[in-house]
Amino acid sequence: MLMADRQILTEHYSELKEKPFLQPFVEFRMSVPIVAIIAEVNRAIERFRQLAVVTDPTEAYAWNFHGYWP
Repeated sequence: MLMADRQILTEHYSELKEKPFLQPFVEFRMSVPIVAIIAEVNRAIERFRQLAVVTDPTEAYAWNFHGYWP
């Protein structure tokens, strides 16, 4: 676990830079520890988001956390 700084979070969420919620979200993420994952695979962020982000069981892949445990 580690505490992420503004630079790391801003870079990680760069595709959201135009969204109005980004700065409050970054502030929140800087206030709590995160679990860092090192993934050596093509399209790692996209694959992880498929695994963890979709929370609606009807939209989740069968192998997603929420598809498997609705």
